[in-house]
Amino acid sequence: MSYLARSGEPGGLMKVLVTGGAGYVGSHVVWTLQQAGHEVVILDDLSTGHRSTVERLDATLEEVDLRDPDAARRVVVGKGFEAVCHLAAFPLVPECERAPEQAWGINVSGGLNLLDACREAGLRRFVFTSSAAVYGNPGGTGTISERSASNAVSVYGRTKAALEDALRDHIRAYGGRAVILRVFNVGGSNVDAGIGEDHAIETHLIPRLLEVAAHGGGGVEVFGTDYSTEDGSAVRDYVHVMDVARAHLLALERTGIAGDGETDVFNVGTGTPTSVREVVSCVDSTCGTSLDVVERQRRVGDPASLVADPTEARQELGFTATRSALEEIVQSAWAWTQREDRSASSRLRAVDGNGGRTARPSARVAVSASDPGRLRAPRDSGRLRSSGSGRVTAMRRSPRFGEMARRRGFITEDALTTALDLQRKRSAAGESHKLLGIILLEMGAIDSTQLIDTLRQMNTTARR
Repeated sequence: MSYLARSGEPGGLMKVLVTGGAGYVGSHVVWTLQQAGHEVVILDDLSTGHRSTVERLDATLEEVDLRDPDAARRVVVGKGFEAVCHLAAFPLVPECERAPEQAWGINVSGGLNLLDACREAGLRRFVFTSSAAVYGNPGGTGTISERSASNAVSVYGRTKAALEDALRDHIRAYGGRAVILRVFNVGGSNVDAGIGEDHAIETHLIPRLLEVAAHGGGGVEVFGTDYSTEDGSAVRDYVHVMDVARAHLLALERTGIAGDGETDVFNVGTGTPTSVREVVSCVDSTCGTSLDVVERQRRVGDPASLVADPTEARQELGFTATRSALEEIVQSAWAWTQREDRSASSRLRAVDGNGGRTARPSARVAVSASDPGRLRAPRDSGRLRSSGSGRVTAMRRSPRFGEMARRRGFITEDALTTALDLQRKRSAAGESHKLLGIILLEMGAIDSTQLIDTLRQMNTTARR
């Protein structure tokens, strides 16, 4: 590549390391940086990202776990990088609560190892993808500015806040320029580039609702319908993933301006409140379905509203969300859901532990008001997918989770039997169906690493 300018010039093209670049948001950041002319290398351990995504992006991959400091140094030091966009993280909020050592190990220790490697390499430009989770439960229904108190209540939010502090200290001590982006609820996809939301276990609101819509509709359990919001359901700020990616490009440019030792913080959101009911209605309108809302009581500690004040980002970063109308987010996500060539890994999120019985229109999805962008899996949604023309067609058989976990030596026959019994009892009691892997995790029969390993092996087997 012929560079127009080097790292000291804000508008110059650079060699950029993007950690977590094989994942959902990271892949869109990589694509956007590539379109701007930057040379991008992806660092990812592929625990939740996909090698096929890297191939579609035609990018170089360094398959590394940042918890290994020596591996981090091997990738970063002496490779000519001029900037880093750090997105790699343990992203499953419920999983962070169940396995905090995983969250702190990946999100904080891994981040510190990356900072150490950057110091050794003389890398002085850093963009960190943080989260609105650092604000915790701010109370009220107004917007949240960057000057609002950081009072994270979740393990995930606390790990993000911790690395924010570590990054500030690093920049003050060793020089350079950093930008922290506190991203609100991300949705949508870039279908033309062949990238979108593709999680082995999908927990986000919009793709899960679209899965239910693709299978003919069903019930949606909404936890919290008596908030002091217009329709009583919890409110969040949804921002298109392509807008989030563009914010990273602008942040990268900002790290090249004068201000050695400084760290900027910007919200990445729209300032537009969107309720859970409004998202359900938009999905119905887009997909031609009529999802049934089943009202449940709110949960303790659930914030009524988390909406960004985007003023600082607009004035200082030059960022305004231009693609984040709810309709555009849902429509692009729906187009991704309908893709005929979706990877097998995305289908795994709809396969239950009994081998994937036929999806039923009465399937329920449980929406947690504590994070209305997250929900539990629908009952028996495993063998069908939309053909894109409204027809539902059979999917290729995937191995059962329990069968694969036993084959990998992670669980015993007794543990599997207990988990299946618990799954059946919960279903018989009318509780929302949970994937067998999640039940085994809750039992302590497997850990999160084994869960992800099993899902990845199921994905590999299903592709054959």
